[in-house]
Amino acid sequence: LYLYLNGKDYKLNMAPADGKWHHVAVTWRSRDGLVRAYLDGKLKRAGHFQKGKKIANGGFLELGQEQDRPGGGHDRGQAFHSGA
Repeated sequence: LYLYLNGKDYKLNMAPADGKWHHVAVTWRSRDGLVRAYLDGKLKRAGHFQKGKKIANGGFLELGQEQDRPGGGHDRGQAFHSGA
């Protein structure tokens, strides 16, 4: 998993691939660049990334979708589909 911001990515070093559902949460604070990544409620990674930067207008958030490049390269056959 990666945090992608303003053309740069930050590897989170966690990839739950055991066939079970997991809760993933990531926080980022612009002021000091603090990143925290949690897996199932436990802190798995903390560091600093893009200190003082801002999120550009027109950004996006993607969940449950494989992509071949940031912001694109989507294949409907690789998407997560669910009724809500």
